[in-house]
Amino acid sequence: MNKIKPIVWKIAYDLGLIVMGIQILLGVCWLLQNLWLVPDFPQTVELLEMSETWVLDEYAGAAYVALVFVAQTLQNCLGIPFQIFLYVLQLALGIWAVYRLLRYAFADHGEVFLKEKRGKLVLASLFVNTIPFLLQAHMAVLPYSLAGSMLFALLAELLSLIRWSGNDECLGDKKGLAKKMTILIVLWCLSALIYPGHRMISGAVVVLGVLCVGIGRKELRGWLVIGVVLGALLGGLTLAVTSEEGSRNKIQNTLESQAMQRLAWPHLESMESVWPWDVVVAFSEEELGYVSVTPERVRDVFGPWMEEKFGKELANAYYGDMAVAALRYNTKAVLSQIGKDMCFYLCPQWSTLQGLEGKGVSYTGQNYERLQESTPKLTQVFVKWSGISFVVFCLMTIACWRRNKMSGLWLGLVVFAWATLVVSCTWTSGGMVDYLKSFAVMAIWGMLMTLWLWAGEERGADSK
Repeated sequence: MNKIKPIVWKIAYDLGLIVMGIQILLGVCWLLQNLWLVPDFPQTVELLEMSETWVLDEYAGAAYVALVFVAQTLQNCLGIPFQIFLYVLQLALGIWAVYRLLRYAFADHGEVFLKEKRGKLVLASLFVNTIPFLLQAHMAVLPYSLAGSMLFALLAELLSLIRWSGNDECLGDKKGLAKKMTILIVLWCLSALIYPGHRMISGAVVVLGVLCVGIGRKELRGWLVIGVVLGALLGGLTLAVTSEEGSRNKIQNTLESQAMQRLAWPHLESMESVWPWDVVVAFSEEELGYVSVTPERVRDVFGPWMEEKFGKELANAYYGDMAVAALRYNTKAVLSQIGKDMCFYLCPQWSTLQGLEGKGVSYTGQNYERLQESTPKLTQVFVKWSGISFVVFCLMTIACWRRNKMSGLWLGLVVFAWATLVVSCTWTSGGMVDYLKSFAVMAIWGMLMTLWLWAGEERGADSK
């Protein structure tokens, strides 16, 4: 029996490599056939308009709009479609960021080990970035791909800082600390400027990483605190300077407005009897019914209506009252919807496959229509194969979990980022889940699914 185990594992390991290789090949074929397309997501249309007018509100990332502008300028100069520059950059940064973050998962084993396993790191990164729903984000004029890459680069830099602080030589190396904190601050600001929705997530990750360093190195605490405060101030300042609140006629982006969108939709019409009286008399049943159809109408129609009628300050107070009323009088439905959305974002790959069968309330159908726009048959095979690889690699990773060589610190930081992303996506989804917004969550699952690559060979040897 002991002789059979390594043989069985060797067969499974080789089959796993074949499954991985087929997915990468399917991804390359899909990529080449979609390189010339610009999927018409509503956000894409808005980003293209902003790159021409430079009228940005608090929901827009100035850095991504600037990138679109640069790509369009290159198109005018070189005659190459602007989206190709964006797609190549997004995919290249995605591959680099996943490779670099995975590298820190095994950094404890030294440079020799990492050089020996470089091929596996590249293979794993290619696999993660050819998951169909991630590749769709790379091949779209949307900020989610770059935002995820910036988050992974930030995590890698935090791991680098923590490893560096474990060396006694760091105590006298103020230049080294300044350099590393500068890189962290730049990545934090870039993350916010690419996609403002990641500002708090990146900040939470930075604070956790700095706490990990500060606990073990009291001598560095003062400098670390200064770095975090400076990063928060610069991030907030850059967002304030590069955007103008309300300039694109959307609901103001406050905690109260977010709570109202999360808790009150889609019950704006059915629960009008518990809303503040001024809100009830200000809108007809038809108007409330109209804005109850999609979360976008709450953001783009109901919010501007409210703020035009009552002013921003009073409207914001009413948003808070509506959120509290929805939670108080419709508790079961609200918590049930939040629970369903959170379950979706816990594992978006699997949830998206379920969504393709018409289960749940989501944008999956609309997103999938754009995914298969030019290659319906190839996309169908591609998505089904990714579903097979997801199940197979999850089982293989679980089977060799005890034998993997990954760093516990790496796993802790990645799981913290994953949990923070899940909570953030659930809070901002407004009751309609969108797998493209969960790009980073899917990529983290993809990285975890590749851990069998490093445990597999050792497992076979140890089982003899």
